Amino acid sequence: MASKEPFLPLSTEDDLENPKYNLQPPVPSAVNYNSNSSSQQPQSMQPMSSITGGSNANFAVAQPMALDTNNNHDDYFPDSSNRHLLCCNCCCDFRRAVLIVNGISIGLKLLAMFGVAIGFSYIDKNLDDIENDMSDDNVRKQVDEWFKSGLATWIEAGAEILLAAMVGLHACGIYGALQFKKWGVLVAGITFAVELVVALISMDLGSIVLQASFLYPHFFMYQLMVAGIMNEVNYHKIASCCGDRHM
Repeated sequence: MASKEPFLPLSTEDDLENPKYNLQPPVPSAVNYNSNSSSQQPQSMQPMSSITGGSNANFAVAQPMALDTNNNHDDYFPDSSNRHLLCCNCCCDFRRAVLIVNGISIGLKLLAMFGVAIGFSYIDKNLDDIENDMSDDNVRKQVDEWFKSGLATWIEAGAEILLAAMVGLHACGIYGALQFKKWGVLVAGITFAVELVVALISMDLGSIVLQASFLYPHFFMYQLMVAGIMNEVNYHKIASCCGDRHM
């Protein structure tokens, strides 16, 4: 009975001489071997890639990614040569000045709150003696009506609420300076501007000088923040304490 297995031809000597059946790698010689360049090695002598299965001859060696560890932002720092950077041109920078003047103002407002409370309490307890010391009968009558009708209590409460609100507005200035928030510096600056207008209307020279001095650092710090010179990235370039720029 004839076998149904497929016929497999045997290789002959002619087949072995055929290059496509020759699986042996060519022996390197002086002609095809260059010790100075691995790229000229025969294809069979090149290492195989474990990923593609092909030769690594045409693959460039991967270089590590360069990390920029230089945190310098000089290229992004705006020109500040023509800017007013120091308070009074000799003192601290405007960020420190804003913190200082708002801290002083908060302290003054707290003292005023205690003063109002103590003052109204003292007048209420010594109303008769105070009225006897008054020479103007109209003033004596008006004060007596305020305290006996309860109006003085409302005046005291209104004054305390107004002073507490101003403390909060100045606290916004401190927050704005610490966190480089323009809105905080602007809110505190507007508060000082309103106080300056009230001082001008009342012609209080001492208050005019004080409020103008407090408004001054807010104006310039806000300008520097809008220009991109005063922020959390660039502040160390203009920071100054008592004129010392090398801190």
